[in-house]
Amino acid sequence: MTFYMELDLPANEENLSPNPTITFSKEEQDIIEEYHQVLPVWKFSMLCFLSFSLYLIYWWYKNWYFIKEMEEREEIMPIWRSIFVIFFGYELNKNVLGRAKSVGYEQSYSPGWLFVAFLLISLLSNLPDPMWLISLVSFVPMIPVLQARNYFFRKANPQGKTSSAFSGGEIVVVVLGAIFFVLVLIGLAVGDATY
Repeated sequence: MTFYMELDLPANEENLSPNPTITFSKEEQDIIEEYHQVLPVWKFSMLCFLSFSLYLIYWWYKNWYFIKEMEEREEIMPIWRSIFVIFFGYELNKNVLGRAKSVGYEQSYSPGWLFVAFLLISLLSNLPDPMWLISLVSFVPMIPVLQARNYFFRKANPQGKTSSAFSGGEIVVVVLGAIFFVLVLIGLAVGDATY
């Protein structure tokens, strides 16, 4: 499995030139443009880490909403599929990979094994102090899914941009997450000291 660092480049760079065989209907192209978000791995990782992986719920929601719109599947309820990810995570990982491969993605990953790895790392949050901190990297198995998603959007919407700037909500997540993380570290350092 290969991880690569994504550069903050416009999606229309030479190495990302659109595949002439890729065609989307006008409606599909509008949906792709509306949901286009190429999220750098470093930004995704920071948001997941500092939100204690709660950012993943939002990320899954956005992905499910895109799938619902793109495939015209009214039965998909993105919020519930995001909250009950244990039942729908495999399907999302598989859908993202299939969509990326449809536009020429050559990498591959096992949707099931990545999801199992995510669940197992998440379960480490039940470990005693400070071992539970390992669970803060539960987002790492989702990075190949993010890379496949980014590839799809770069190919399907070559005029789109990489989302490296932080939105107002993301700044709030980073600031509050950093403060909370520092408080957790102080709490772990102080331990059960009696005053």
